[in-house]
Amino acid sequence: MQLEWQGRYSRLVSALTKHSNIVSRALITRRDMGDGTMLSSQEFQVLENLISHEEETRIMLDIARSCGIPQGSMTKATKQLLNYGLIARYRIDGNRKSVVLRPTQKGKTFYNNFRDSEAITIFTDFFQQLEPLSDEQL
Repeated sequence: MQLEWQGRYSRLVSALTKHSNIVSRALITRRDMGDGTMLSSQEFQVLENLISHEEETRIMLDIARSCGIPQGSMTKATKQLLNYGLIARYRIDGNRKSVVLRPTQKGKTFYNNFRDSEAITIFTDFFQQLEPLSDEQL
C-alpha cells in the first residue's frame, strides 16, 4: 500500500528514513578505535569538539549544543570518555553545578593517533571529490 500523502516521493522519503536510522545506530555503536578504546562516533565527536575548542571554558550544555546531541547523550559520552581518561572534568569556581570538560594529554594523543591512522584515510576520497568546488559552492 502506497502512502498517499507522500505521492511520487515515497521512495525518496523511505530512503531518507532508512539513512537516518542507519546513521542514528552508527552514532551510538561502539567500536575499537585503537588500543582497545571502545568509543561510539558520538563520543569521539565530543572528544574532537573539546580538542578543537581547548582554549575555551565551556560547560557541558554548550558542548552538547555544539555537537548537536541531547544532554542525556552528552552525559553518557562524558562518562565513557572519563572512564578512558581521555578527558577531565572541572568545576567553575563559585558554581558547583557547571561542569567544564577538557581533553587530557592522553585524549589528545589518542585523537592524534586515530586521525593519523584512520581519519585521514577515511576522508581522503571524499575531500578529493570536493576539491573542484569553490568555497561558495561548499
